[in-house]
Amino acid sequence: MARSGRTILVVSDDPVTVFSTWAILFHGNYRVQVAGNRARAGKLANEPIDVAIIDVRTADVNPSRLAAQLQAKRPGLKVLYLSSVVDGEIVRCGISKQTMLGFEKEGLLGSIQRCLRQSERKSPSPRAPKTMMAGR
Repeated sequence: MARSGRTILVVSDDPVTVFSTWAILFHGNYRVQVAGNRARAGKLANEPIDVAIIDVRTADVNPSRLAAQLQAKRPGLKVLYLSSVVDGEIVRCGISKQTMLGFEKEGLLGSIQRCLRQSERKSPSPRAPKTMMAGR
């Protein structure tokens, strides 16, 4: 099966999260790069990536700061936050409720596809978010 040419960076140190996310994306025809920590994510951001998925529970990662670092290296990069945490923990991580956009309706692949469509627009809407929340 040929890959779509799109590469998704998954940042998580949880083997179950990594495997399940990788399996969904692989079967969705995406290339998947995995980083188990902030340093590896920074190195992989030097390669072409289309969307980053950050597990907010990754031990050495502040999700908002990592997203900013990745977006500094790859302007326009879309970021999905993957989490099973409650609202209070999300706020402590620096992720506002406004970033939680419809994952329940469209699932992981739908969220990825929406990110890709938004990043392909030549003049994105000023209200188009750069980060989105994906629950697991």
